[in-house]
Amino acid sequence: MIRIILFFVIFLSLDLYSEKQWVRKHYDEYETYTRLECIDSLNCYAFTDAVDWTRIYRSTDQGDTWKKIFEMDHIAMDDSVFAINRCDIVDSNNLFMCYIQHLIIEKSDDGGKSFERRSFGEISGTKTPVITFKMFNERIGILGDIFKVVVTDDGWDTWKIIELGEHKYAGGASFFIDSNNVVMLTSRTNSNNFLKLNISNETWSQYSEPIETPEGEEKKIIYDVYFISDSIGFACGSQEYGVGTFGKDIIYKTTNKGRLWEIIYEGFQEKSFSTTKIAFGSHSHGMAVGSWGKIMETYDGGYNWEYLYPNEDFSGGLACVAIAGEYPIVSTSSTGGVGNMKGGIFRLENVSSTKNKNIKKNEIDVHVTNDSKLKVKIDSPARNAYTIQINDILGRTLYRDDLKYENINSYSYIDVLGYTSGVYFYNISSGNEILKLGKFIIE
Repeated sequence: MIRIILFFVIFLSLDLYSEKQWVRKHYDEYETYTRLECIDSLNCYAFTDAVDWTRIYRSTDQGDTWKKIFEMDHIAMDDSVFAINRCDIVDSNNLFMCYIQHLIIEKSDDGGKSFERRSFGEISGTKTPVITFKMFNERIGILGDIFKVVVTDDGWDTWKIIELGEHKYAGGASFFIDSNNVVMLTSRTNSNNFLKLNISNETWSQYSEPIETPEGEEKKIIYDVYFISDSIGFACGSQEYGVGTFGKDIIYKTTNKGRLWEIIYEGFQEKSFSTTKIAFGSHSHGMAVGSWGKIMETYDGGYNWEYLYPNEDFSGGLACVAIAGEYPIVSTSSTGGVGNMKGGIFRLENVSSTKNKNIKKNEIDVHVTNDSKLKVKIDSPARNAYTIQINDILGRTLYRDDLKYENINSYSYIDVLGYTSGVYFYNISSGNEILKLGKFIIE
């Protein structure tokens, strides 16, 4: 007999008398957030530009409070180059920043308390857009503009320059597959396939094939990538439609280090900009955001997403996202209070609510029987169409079907006897509304 333990945690179960709310945790006028990242629940960092200042904030309590740990006054610097553009955090000691139009690195090995500049001769004085920056560890990294990349294997004490050649404008979302091979988009703004640079041989090659788009449709684009393990990663992007840069939201997934990307979700939100940043806290729970109030959340590894609607204070531009332990956190740039768009850092929290709910507390009962069946009871005649989905820890859907009930006092059963040992996640929904989330373990 397989013993199954069924349990709930705050992070993965929704109390039917509660709702989520974005709570502002930090705000400073005119701040623009260039990076928001959590390396674990006790180490979250926010990199900001504020007029002529670069500031770094750190949270050690899952994004609840933020303390300024570094500030740089660009006006006071004789050789100021302004505007931090990209950042990377290797660990709680080693932090790196680069600028928007100069190939220059700022590096810290004391947790962001102080930074030391690295420049690379004449090329650092040339004003050109910086489009690629990524660290493999505290020693190995790559920095590039539209013509060339600078690579290092000793923490930017020494470096070499590799020309992009025919691959001019490659960059944007990038990642290392090992210490000698780095992957980047074939075009930083209009691409869904990747090139590989072999650093030691200084050679370029095709890494992934482009995703074909039906004739007459706009190209499907990747903007950001996030790897949850060495092999499994997610990407977000868009496909433009209609007016301006409004776009359909597209989520991609890879299980082989980005060699092949599968589109697992395509969503549409009318008159909306698309997702540009993505982050996952586990194989199943992820967030994706875009400018001007676009927020999406998934609990099943990216196959289904819920659009979250923030208040007006949130609706600024240039959003970033991270997951701090059990809390999603999002930053959005301030507009100086114009139109109530104050921006700041927000954390998604559960708050008490008794708004109109068709299903009351405790009307959904889920538990496991002795003969290894998931038993689901819903005591409400207000709805008659329910769906249950079960995913494994990799986000793969193992079961999805309507729950069958003869009447409001009956049960629906799902056989899980053949499942291997491990953790499984389920959600129960009606229409587009998720009613309950949970997980169970098979031992």
